[in-house]
Parts: sequence; C-alpha cells; structure tokens
Amino acid sequence: MKIVVLIENRGPDQLETEHGLSFYIEYDGRKYLLDSGSTAKFMENAKLLNVDLKEVDEAVLSHAHYDHCGGFDELLKYNTRAGLYLRAGTKENCYSMVTKGEEYIGIPRGFLKKWSERIHYIGGDYSLAKGVYLIPHKINCEARTQKSGMFVKTSKGDRPDTFAHEQTMVFHTLKGMVLINSCSHAGIDTIIREVKETFPDKSIYAVLGGFHLMRHTPEQLAYTDGEVQKLAQLLLEEDIEHIYTGHCTGTKGYEIMKKTLGERIEYMETGKTIEL
Repeated sequence: MKIVVLIENRGPDQLETEHGLSFYIEYDGRKYLLDSGSTAKFMENAKLLNVDLKEVDEAVLSHAHYDHCGGFDELLKYNTRAGLYLRAGTKENCYSMVTKGEEYIGIPRGFLKKWSERIHYIGGDYSLAKGVYLIPHKINCEARTQKSGMFVKTSKGDRPDTFAHEQTMVFHTLKGMVLINSCSHAGIDTIIREVKETFPDKSIYAVLGGFHLMRHTPEQLAYTDGEVQKLAQLLLEEDIEHIYTGHCTGTKGYEIMKKTLGERIEYMETGKTIEL
C-alpha cells in the first residue's frame, strides 16, 4: 500500500503547510482520503504531488475537529462521486477550553446538512472494503479529554468529549495491520489495545498518526516527559516495525519518543510518501 501525507504542520517550502492533517491512501486497487486538513490547501499539494483527488473512491473523517475536515467542502465539490464516512456520533458540537474561554473546534457550521446526501453515518466495527476497516473507540475517553480541556455541548449542558466521533482506519496487509488514527485522542496505547482485541489473530505492522501529546504549541507537552517515555517504551514492546507521527504529537514529544524508538519512528511531514 501507498500513503501520501498531503498536508501536515510542517514540510518543504514548495508545499503548503498548516495545523492539520490529510492522508491519501492506495490499497488493493482502491483510493482513499483520510481527513482534509484545516483548509483546501491539501488539494494544491495533491496537484504538486501528482495525486488526482477525482480518483478517490471513498473519503473518511477520523474525528470531528476543524483541522481534519476544513477542506472537505472543496473536496466534495471537486470529486462528485466519493462518499464521506463519519461516526454516527458526529455532530457540530466540539469545543476546547483555552486561556480566553471556550473555543469552537468542530466541523464547519452547516457542513453536515449541506452534504447529507454524500455522508454515510456508521456505527460499530465497519468494513469499508475487503481488508479495510473503520474501528470506533470501545472505552470511555473522558479521563483523557478532561486533561486536554475538550468538551461537547449537549441539550443537557457541557460534557467531556467521549470521542464517539473518532475512528481508526485499519488495513490488513501480508506483514500485519496498518493503523491510521489522525490524533489518537484516547491514546495510541488504547487504540492499539482496541484494534488487537478486534482482530486477535492479527499483528500490528505499522502505526500512523498524531499522538496528541502537545499542549497549545509543538514545544509544550500535555504530559510529563516520563509519561511520554513510558508510551514510547510501550510501542517498542509491541514490536511495531514502523511508526510515523507528527501533527499533534509536537516536536518535543517526537524528540522524546525518538530516543527510545530510534529508527522505528519517523516524522510524517507534508509531502512524505510511505510505501508499506
């Protein structure tokens, strides 16, 4: 399979960058788009990277935050046939508590209604195609989200975000499973456990995504150095051959993990092509 990082927080000067993430994926003759960054800049990068987004068969949203779905409006206008797969728990109701008060961090207002005919709301473990699965969280994520200050607005008031709108893309390959979860809000350790419990007879070959270790800036951690080191050690013990991370992992988080994981871990900046 082939994965191209269409946009990420950093990259070469000739490509657009932003706080966001978007993956183009080729697998078993089909083409997928996971997330669309904060804006439609990923589409400009796709042209420069010789990726034809009109050929995308299916689009997937990893979770309902602006920096992963801001470009879908333009994508769905450009590609008139691909469906967009969202968790059934997806709403326009995600917020974060910042220094100046609450801030809306969700899907652009009105998007879900505008594109209702192209959107597929799914529940449980979902088979998107042969060897391709969308796996939801199977635990309550409130403890993690309370630490990050994320919450949702409901008819009963503000509630910690349980991330019922987040999902992991899983691809089965001859060398093992490839997991892609753009921000891993429940923790990449939790996600690995959830996927292994879902497919107990399969090993994990590669993991891609942000690990949500940073707080506000890439140099600030939401966790202690020791907690990040412990996470890196866990990934090492899982014997995962390839780990590609960036975005909300942050530069400091990545540097700490690199000391433990060495060549197993790489930064997935804009324009990077990954062959697995």
